[in-house]
Amino acid sequence: MPPRPARSAPRLPRGLRADLAPMALAVAVPVALAGAGCGRDPILDRADALQAGGPPGDPAAGQAPVQAPAPAPAPPPGPGQPGIAPEPTPGVPEAPPPGQPPGAGPAGPQAPLTGEVRLPAGAQGRVHVDVFDGDQQAAAGAAGARPSLVGMARLDQPGPFTVGVPAGTAQVWIGAFVDEDGDGRPGPTEPSVWHPGNPVKVGDGVSGIILSLERRPPPPGG
Repeated sequence: MPPRPARSAPRLPRGLRADLAPMALAVAVPVALAGAGCGRDPILDRADALQAGGPPGDPAAGQAPVQAPAPAPAPPPGPGQPGIAPEPTPGVPEAPPPGQPPGAGPAGPQAPLTGEVRLPAGAQGRVHVDVFDGDQQAAAGAAGARPSLVGMARLDQPGPFTVGVPAGTAQVWIGAFVDEDGDGRPGPTEPSVWHPGNPVKVGDGVSGIILSLERRPPPPGG
């Protein structure tokens, strides 16, 4: 059979086409403008970016942030490491040997000097018994080296005393005073004495030394 000729679209009358043309134009123009001028809603962009964890338009949005690995902790400092001083060993600083007076020299074998202190009536205070290796009286006010203290005793009341001096000392000068004002030095009116037997030969030791203290008169003008 011969093929059928294709049907053409029905044609509207000329007058009707003229009436419908403005209506079609009025519908097509707003639709085209809307499609050309409206893009992605910025509010939706912001919501999507916040949900993905990044700012709007950020290409990394939606990806988990990459964190740098934490540095390994340094080992605690210990003794022996460079630049770290070792801790001091607890303890008490060394003290001089007990019973060794200042200036008496190193502790060692001692020669004892024993005797008795006697005070005048009314004297009160600590008694100082001092032993020197030279004549302290003659050296007072003189130029040059003064005698050294080689032994001493401190008494809270009169009575027996013992003083040790280094063994081998040839002779000593012994004196005593009552420290009534507590300044540690003999005052001008405080009871005092120099042993009348000075210098005392030490040898292996001396006993029976009597020190009878007397109060001195005040100095002239005092």
